[in-house]
Amino acid sequence: MKLLSKIAIRIKRGYLPHFINELCKSGCALKSLESLEILPEGERFSAEVLYDAAEQFRTVIQKFKRHPENFSVESVANLLENFLHGGMLDVLGKGKFETKADYEMMVQGGAGMIIDKIRSGENVEDFSGMFFNVAMINCMRVKSEKPDINKFIFHTSAERDSVVLKKCTGCNGFPLLVRADHPEDIIKVLKSIEESFTLIRMMEIEGVADASLVSYINSEIERPLLFRDYDELPLLMMYAVMKISQKKRIAYDDCNAGMIGLDLPAIRLTRLLKSLGFARVLGCDNNEKSMMNVEKEGALATTQENIFSNSDVIFLFKNHFTVADLSKVRPGQVIVSLLDDEEVDREIIANRGVKDYIPAEYLDLSIVFPGMVAGMKKGSIHHLEDQHLIQAAKAMAEMKIDSLFPDIFGDVHAVIEKSLME
Repeated sequence: MKLLSKIAIRIKRGYLPHFINELCKSGCALKSLESLEILPEGERFSAEVLYDAAEQFRTVIQKFKRHPENFSVESVANLLENFLHGGMLDVLGKGKFETKADYEMMVQGGAGMIIDKIRSGENVEDFSGMFFNVAMINCMRVKSEKPDINKFIFHTSAERDSVVLKKCTGCNGFPLLVRADHPEDIIKVLKSIEESFTLIRMMEIEGVADASLVSYINSEIERPLLFRDYDELPLLMMYAVMKISQKKRIAYDDCNAGMIGLDLPAIRLTRLLKSLGFARVLGCDNNEKSMMNVEKEGALATTQENIFSNSDVIFLFKNHFTVADLSKVRPGQVIVSLLDDEEVDREIIANRGVKDYIPAEYLDLSIVFPGMVAGMKKGSIHHLEDQHLIQAAKAMAEMKIDSLFPDIFGDVHAVIEKSLME
């Protein structure tokens, strides 16, 4: 993630190098610097600053403010705020109109022509936008355990992914928030809207920790269904395992995989890793039912200490471990984490010699979901079986790239789409 802010600041003569040095030390980058005014005691500048986290930027600004004799911060403006006011999406018609004549031809005339073509038997898919519309659905409980503000966070995530989907596939993403406490209520909502979409992408489904709801939705809904936690995340994680295994020349049948926190992605990933031939898949969770769910898929329920001590590949889905548990890691292990930075002591991992650590920010689902949508749509795939995900992961792993993960501006979406249609 990159953020951009603009600063107006007065700098005492001779302190410009100190200003630049402090920005760099804090992890910020100076994108541009413009002199606005020469002053008797120094100079007034406009600076554009790039940074990864808002806290690091606030910290360095506070540093400057603590030394008013050398620096005077006049204003700070986040350049993204005005741009993002009202959300990340615009809904625009193809037929732009400025006059009444434009309206009569491009809007009324265009819609009339499409309806005539549909009624005359021409290919409906060529003339209806619904065949390019994808529902981006977040599902919260009516009486949610999460703060109500989360609905806006969910919606922003869906808007972000809609922007990516449009760029990479040409499909239109429509964010939808659903409130439901029971599976039957979710089905009822999906049935009422599915005719408007070519595919339904289920993003957050609050409180779902096993695969039974996924199977139930797949059996009841006619439109193709893609699940973020059950399809996309396991694919990306499996690809990472394949790529690292290639690099380190590791044989799957010599590997033990361990998972801490056993939600929906862990259940699917357990099956996939067993299909690849992993010797053992170990699982641990503070919830006994979750432990039973992964045991049904062939995993061995065990302790956190055993996972950190005896796994070659470790997946951290939840922070269900202690510092003492984490201290059992050893050189040569691969750790893939979905946790926030503050939930994992990176210093312990570094001191214990673990070089292959993949943090959550690297697991960008924009790498996979556009290609999955396109492949399902063009291949008329209702839902993704395990073999679909294995095919896609293998196809991705065969890509010749310099970094661990493909660039979303590269060929990865076409590679995934093709693999699903074979």
